[in-house]
Amino acid sequence: MKSDADCDPPGKSGAGSTSRCTHCRRQIQPEEKKLNYQDQPYHADCFICEHCRNPLGTDSFVKRDDKRYCQKCFERLFAKTCNACGDTIKTASVDYEGNSYHSDCFVCSECRSPLAGKKFHKMGRKLVCKACYRDKYAKICDYCKQVIEANIKFVVDDEKTYHRECFTCSKCGRPIDGEKFNMKGNNRICLKCPN
Repeated sequence: MKSDADCDPPGKSGAGSTSRCTHCRRQIQPEEKKLNYQDQPYHADCFICEHCRNPLGTDSFVKRDDKRYCQKCFERLFAKTCNACGDTIKTASVDYEGNSYHSDCFVCSECRSPLAGKKFHKMGRKLVCKACYRDKYAKICDYCKQVIEANIKFVVDDEKTYHRECFTCSKCGRPIDGEKFNMKGNNRICLKCPN
């Protein structure tokens, strides 16, 4: 953001001397208001925003590709907007799936805790932190009572969920995922174990 234009009031253009405007190349008359930016003289009405063409005066502006923009035009044309709140992002941002967010807006859909720099899960259109994922969405292994992570294959038997390595023969302890087995009471017995 720049604002280093100096403004000379009319009649103060340097002891009666005239100079040429850097923008329009016309003489700046002693009675005209003059601006100096980077040691270059401008008519006050020639020192303008590239987009809206309004005079910048001594207001703050942003320079991009050797063009000057008022703050409002720069934000509208070039600044990122937050996908969550819609406001302009003026500080560091988080980019996720082609969208930009304020760090304070990139939060868990459930508990509102910040997600920037942390592992999280996508549940449909929601982003959830690991704690909320575990509490509200994760499958829990019926044997070891641990979370079955989203990218881990699992077994469902009799409406109960198991890690593949936890779905085992009750006699030999060998995993039996995808194999035939017999039931003896509540026990799963693989076909390799004697009944």
